[in-house]
Formats: sequence, structure tokens, C-alpha cells
Amino acid sequence: MKNYLRWGIGVVLLVFIGVISASGNWNWFESSAPSKALNVNSVVADPGAYQGEIKVRGVVARTSPDAALFALIDVREYRSCGRLSCASKFVTVHYAGSGLPKIKTEVVVAGEMVSSGQGYLLQAETVQRLDQ
Repeated sequence: MKNYLRWGIGVVLLVFIGVISASGNWNWFESSAPSKALNVNSVVADPGAYQGEIKVRGVVARTSPDAALFALIDVREYRSCGRLSCASKFVTVHYAGSGLPKIKTEVVVAGEMVSSGQGYLLQAETVQRLDQ
């Protein structure tokens, strides 16, 4: 009987924690994360599904200043691995503003997904650096 009681209390606590976190938009990993910013892996899964302005949060993995491009990888993947080479998915960002962010910088990019000759890229309007 004691084991059933322990299991029951454990299940009730887990359900309670799940309800509280879901209803309060509680982010277990990033309490300071910008609201309504998508992660890179969500966008990569179906980039054509996003219409209009979106915000994408990621870590800059590489840059191409001549083409005004940089690549974002998922923040969670970068933090779990600690290296830029671990991530297999990325979002290419075109930013015509002043100066591209540095590699390993965490950013939130606001812009629109546009079709390019080789897939999709995020045409950035603003780039907010989070680790300043």
C-alpha cells in the first residue's frame, strides 16, 4: 500500500508541475528568453509554414560578411554540446544592417522567411544580441 501511495503522490506532483509550467508559459531552461521567439529547430522543420514577421532565437555558428549572411543554430543544442559543430540544422539569415553579430553570440532575429534558390532564408529586419 505504501508504494501505491508514493507513486500516486509522485504522479500528482508531476501533473501539477506540468500544469503550472504550461499555463504560466514557464520556460525551464531560459527564464530570460524573449517571449514568442521560435527556436531554430522549429523553424527548420517547416520554414515555408511561417508567413509574416517571426522572431527566431539562436547562436551564430558562422558568418559571411561579404554576402551579409550568417547561420543560426539552436541554443539548446549549442548549450548541451558546447561546440558549434554539434548542430546539424541551421537557419541562414540575411541581414543588411550594420555589422553582423560575432560567432557564438546568442541573438534574436526578427524578420520574414523568404524562398531563395537553395531553400529558405530569414530576411532579418532586426538582430538583438542577448549576451551583451
